[in-house]
Amino acid sequence: MLVLVGGFLPADEVATIVGDIGADTCKFGYGGEDSPKHVFLSTAGYLPGNTSIKEGMNKTTTTTTAQGGSAAMDVDAGGGGAAGGAGGRAKAKNNEGGSRGESGRWLVGDLAVSRRRDGMEMRSPLVDGLLSDWDQVEKLWEHAFRDRLRAVASERPVLVAEASWSTVKERRGLMELMFEKFGVPAMFPAKNAMLSAFSAGRATALVCDCGHGATSAVPVVDGFVLNRAVQRGIRGGDWLTQQTNAHLAAKGIQIRPRYALQQRGAASVPTTTAATSNGKEKGKAGSGGAAAKPEPFPGTTLSYANHMRMEIVRELKETCMSIPLEDSGSSSEEDEGRETKYTLPDGTDIELTDELRHIPEVLMESSAMTPLHKQKENLALDLPLPALMRRALEQSDADARKEMVGNVVLTGGGSLFEGMPERITSELSSSLPSAFKVRTLTASPIERRFSVWIGGSILCSLGTFQQLWLSKRQYEEQGADVAESRRFQG
Repeated sequence: MLVLVGGFLPADEVATIVGDIGADTCKFGYGGEDSPKHVFLSTAGYLPGNTSIKEGMNKTTTTTTAQGGSAAMDVDAGGGGAAGGAGGRAKAKNNEGGSRGESGRWLVGDLAVSRRRDGMEMRSPLVDGLLSDWDQVEKLWEHAFRDRLRAVASERPVLVAEASWSTVKERRGLMELMFEKFGVPAMFPAKNAMLSAFSAGRATALVCDCGHGATSAVPVVDGFVLNRAVQRGIRGGDWLTQQTNAHLAAKGIQIRPRYALQQRGAASVPTTTAATSNGKEKGKAGSGGAAAKPEPFPGTTLSYANHMRMEIVRELKETCMSIPLEDSGSSSEEDEGRETKYTLPDGTDIELTDELRHIPEVLMESSAMTPLHKQKENLALDLPLPALMRRALEQSDADARKEMVGNVVLTGGGSLFEGMPERITSELSSSLPSAFKVRTLTASPIERRFSVWIGGSILCSLGTFQQLWLSKRQYEEQGADVAESRRFQG
């Protein structure tokens, strides 16, 4: 049992667990390490209580519900290691909203989700970038403690990453989950932008996060997020994937999920469909052995079918797309070495035109309007990333703007597009006085993708940070409201 000495955490006594539940993936690991040990999908499958799971799919572990029944959670990392104390005996509770109060099965992890099951719904724990489904959040942490890290929750302090625009309600929910559910000895919630700045070695920076659920521009000054200047847009990675899917649909290209494909013999020659430059379809003979014939699965939910289709579209997006520079021509030496087509899992060949390659341009340009773009209701947040950055600077302290412009930190999976750092520098430089020298810090792809987690790993390893932990004893004495207002305001 970990004991806090004088309210402070002994720095070298036990490794801290750092957790970051993002819109796309969850990252978990131990403080002081270079990268997270475990990364898995935040989206989880949910089976209602009256839905059976076919035998031989996954190992199922059972936990006791508050009503004395049973709820199961399928995992893709099996067996040993229980998250001791309250964490090792997780209880399924009714969702506060009431819509998910029925007992059922949660399927957590990439492997568990990849296997199609009748009636399985795909659910995300976040709404508008904030944690909302606390039952699912609990299952994700339980999976991390028990099946991934094999850690005893009641013996590990936890640093939890939260959205830069997180609310008091969300922070109190995290405190309640960590202390009352898992019984951790100490915890600390830290905002994403602050952690990303620390991962880049900067206390003051303009953090531009191109995440799965949203893009944001967040000023960080002396290690603190300027809440009044936080700017968040809807043009995230998922939105961009939807844009790509709409583009393919307009060309007559149908995305078939992998589970609906039947493997044929090597002698079979499937007919594939390719979109030509004018948008018409043309049949082509594929090479033998490809999967081409869809199988009917009437029990598949719409949310699961859409999830699996978007996985294929996202692979296309991440493999073939880039952001062009403003003065780049249509022909270049680089284009000569690029692939001219992309083959989908069903054998469909897609022509990689400039229009398709440069769809991420909508992240940069207000004029890059598409039908899906116009359907968004909240136009106030429908802004390109450079516009969000300018608005964040305008609402920041004048004496900190030069330093922030000189420390632009790019993070998130969307920042990995080829040409993104150069385009950000160009767009921001053209809109600022010449006295402002824009410098975009470009770390390695791994560091950009996991910058929030890496920043948390660095932060909790500092000796000066140990006095900032909120202990379970303080939480029990002060209560969630008082502890949050005294320790974590702003």
